[in-house]
Amino acid sequence: FQASECAWMVTAGVMLPELRESATWRDVGVALTKERIRKNYDADGAQLEQCPQYHLTGMRDITRVLLVLHANGLDDISGDGELWRKLERIYDYPIRITHPTGHLGVINSGVYGTEAQAFFPVGVRLFGSDLHRWASKRYVSPGFVPVAKSLSQFTLFMDGDWAQTLADARAADAPPPTFTNDLMADSGLAVLRSGWDADAFSLIFDFNRKPWGGHRYPGRLSFDLFAFGVPMVVNPGSTLSYSMPVYRKWCSQTIGHNTVMIDNRSHSDFTAEPVAWREGKKAVFVAARIESQGFVYQRSIVSVTGEYVFVFDRLAGEKGKVPLAWLLHSPLALRQEEGSIIGGGNGKPGLLITPDTATREASKTVFGKGYAAVPVSYHENYKPLDAWRDDVPYLRINSETDATLGGQTYGVLLAPFRKTPPKVAVLTQNVPDTTRLDIHAVAIQWPDRTDILTVDYRNGKTTCRIERK
Repeated sequence: FQASECAWMVTAGVMLPELRESATWRDVGVALTKERIRKNYDADGAQLEQCPQYHLTGMRDITRVLLVLHANGLDDISGDGELWRKLERIYDYPIRITHPTGHLGVINSGVYGTEAQAFFPVGVRLFGSDLHRWASKRYVSPGFVPVAKSLSQFTLFMDGDWAQTLADARAADAPPPTFTNDLMADSGLAVLRSGWDADAFSLIFDFNRKPWGGHRYPGRLSFDLFAFGVPMVVNPGSTLSYSMPVYRKWCSQTIGHNTVMIDNRSHSDFTAEPVAWREGKKAVFVAARIESQGFVYQRSIVSVTGEYVFVFDRLAGEKGKVPLAWLLHSPLALRQEEGSIIGGGNGKPGLLITPDTATREASKTVFGKGYAAVPVSYHENYKPLDAWRDDVPYLRINSETDATLGGQTYGVLLAPFRKTPPKVAVLTQNVPDTTRLDIHAVAIQWPDRTDILTVDYRNGKTTCRIERK
């Protein structure tokens, strides 16, 4: 709210110079705007609430200040080099978490909307940025109207200069980003991509380290996943109104996320910590952990670029027979077939979900219907309710902790496919003189190859080895 007030103070101070106090209004507004930029955003550009929806709201207020100052030849903010570089990271952040469909990833109470695209040409105007020039051309379609839960207020920036900047960006030949996988260690996000084209895989892993304020959820170690232009796995986001009962009962609870729920309760901590990050030419490995309900819960994700993702979960604690639920929510219709779960398919893009043998032997899969925000774009018959569903399929892989084992593990393959689910077997490998809480290894047997994935948790470190045979 202070950022909004700053925008009005600066505007009044610049536009009403005949008033005696106008210079003071401008100076105070600029000083407080600088303070908000320094304090309200992490080093990698993410707003402290770790909610993309409110990141954009903060950008709105900053953009108002910048456009008024620049239109009047003033560099009160842009003349501060260090602050200006951080501000560019703030504007870059939405592009870094945009899925191939043009929708932002959802963390905490975010929304799968398109309104971030309104800022891409603004980024070109402010920073002369090739990244924003490329994003404007790649994502902003002809006839673009920004939407989230409703038509977006960010249309206020879409003036003649905005339209000309977009036209120039479309005529330019800006290169795509040089990176695909992206670790934002300060705020706590990892983005695993196969590329930047429309059919690329993208997974956004949430290990928020210090989410602040009322929009944070107990949903750490969750993720969403898009592939072949389709949302495959979604986070709950937020309802059309925060007053709706389902917002408190589902969206802001662990049950609504793609993580492991412990003891049928929401996580007791809102923060997580990174454990490992390693990026290779054909694969990337990331791990993070939280402490909740007396357990240390660590999630490790292996992404074999453009092929599949494998999720290793390790819950370590002394208490036995504590119920666990491995959760996944998908807009696709889910069905069980021969030890796997299939979402979608039948000639269309879908997702194969296959637990390893140890997970299947120690668990039972249950299906349900839940609630979630879903990707929305403007169309002729658009209505705000398009952004929300109350019938999103989800699955629970129910298990319990084993006091003898010292906890429990899950291992689950996620393999997006274009038309037909692949044939695959996922076999847990026994490693002599260890348990799965020491070393968790799986053999993924495809028709033409076998991949051996091994995650080693010993010696207080987490490492990963991938072998293809």
